[in-house]
Amino acid sequence: MKFRFLIFALFVAMFVGINDVSAKGNAAPVGMFEVEIDVAVISPTQKLNFDKNKVGTNIGVELRYNFREKPFDVGLHLDGNSFAREPKDSKDLFRFSSLNVMGVFDFNINRKGFISPFVGIGLGGAMIDNMQPMKIGDITDKDRIKGAAFCVMPRVGVEIMHRFRLTFYYKHIQSEKLNQNNSHFGLGLGIALGGGRR
Repeated sequence: MKFRFLIFALFVAMFVGINDVSAKGNAAPVGMFEVEIDVAVISPTQKLNFDKNKVGTNIGVELRYNFREKPFDVGLHLDGNSFAREPKDSKDLFRFSSLNVMGVFDFNINRKGFISPFVGIGLGGAMIDNMQPMKIGDITDKDRIKGAAFCVMPRVGVEIMHRFRLTFYYKHIQSEKLNQNNSHFGLGLGIALGGGRR
């Protein structure tokens, strides 16, 4: 329910923003192509049956096409992330990792300004590669769980000086077939190469 509400709120914000830009005519010409490299701190959305969540990291790259006279951009996003959960009565961490590929769409507000807010969404797939400790007598081994899952990533953020991007996102990665949940929140800092004002 929370996930559906988040998606609904995202589209409402985009609709309101589009009307605002249309009324003010504040779309600004920019370079057509840009590449963003970003690093994020991530946190699992749920503890599930575990005792503690551990903060993880996400490293990504994104290629974007900017519509020159419109406040939109579309692109291809690739990232890899990893975090851990700690079970009760054990110090053996369960590792949750995924490689994600998504198509992304952003709506930019106040592109002419020093600070330009944006709201967007990514849709695509994830390759899950989770690792959990497994006791065999007195020996602790690792059991790996691999598979594919659908990935959705609503996001909001600000672009500063037409170069630096601070992004807060929710990445929904869940596989009922594998009984795995890699969903997490992230706060990332990126630098955009190319693009900018023209």
